[in-house]
Amino acid sequence: MLAIDYSKIPMDEKFTMLENLWADMTKEVNGKGFTPSWHIEVLDDREEKLKNGTSKFYDLEDIKVRL
Repeated sequence: MLAIDYSKIPMDEKFTMLENLWADMTKEVNGKGFTPSWHIEVLDDREEKLKNGTSKFYDLEDIKVRL
């Protein structure tokens, strides 16, 4: 593991590093650990609520009016 002092890296280089890291990570999108287990649980819960009718989607324009 490399020890990097991020405070010494210019912001534009940090963004480049981030973009490169994300590009590399997305090569393994189906690999174990790409999506945290808690996130899958949340998505499964939301899907179940949609199936059993306890949750639904709203149109963005309707939400804007309500707000």
